[in-house]
Amino acid sequence: ALAAAILVGTAMGILMAVSRRRAVREVISAGGMLAAGIPSFAAAILLLLVFSVRLKWFPASGLLSPAHYVLPVTALALYPTAVIARMTGNTLAAEMEKEYVLFARAKGLGTGRIIFTHALKNAWRPVLNYVGPASAYLLTGSFVVESIFTIPGMGREFVGSITNRDYTLIMGLTVFMGTVVILVNLITDLLGAYLDPASRRAYR
Repeated sequence: ALAAAILVGTAMGILMAVSRRRAVREVISAGGMLAAGIPSFAAAILLLLVFSVRLKWFPASGLLSPAHYVLPVTALALYPTAVIARMTGNTLAAEMEKEYVLFARAKGLGTGRIIFTHALKNAWRPVLNYVGPASAYLLTGSFVVESIFTIPGMGREFVGSITNRDYTLIMGLTVFMGTVVILVNLITDLLGAYLDPASRRAYR
């Protein structure tokens, strides 16, 4: 869900920043506001009712095939996708007005090369800072989504261990999930240092 949110949110943010059509920008902005306002459990129930019960496009429970991942991943990724799209769109639009972008255009570079080679690296720093907290949000939000789609994941084990008062399993899952969040934050900090020369010099 985090990888899907990063990919889709970044693509939508780029489209919102560089599109010359006002309708495209407004549709992406309105869709992002709608997605950000729906909790993951409500989105999971709506997706289950529409795409599984009514349309029967995707299975309703379990993780037996790639098709089983579509609805739960979508339910978890809606909110971070909306946040990443808005952050990327706003920061990239600001970067496209700066002097180094104007200089690159004067040199004859194409818009795509300017975005992916120069501007996106600077515009993506706030997104990296958001990815760490987003991983914690997705871990906690996955508990309810796993229950809705009856997925045999860590959320079900965690809830079952609390019900059964299995303190060893509770502590093990807590340490594991805390380690995952710490590692994601460490990776995002290192990527931020890689993208920012000033941070690289500070690390050295």
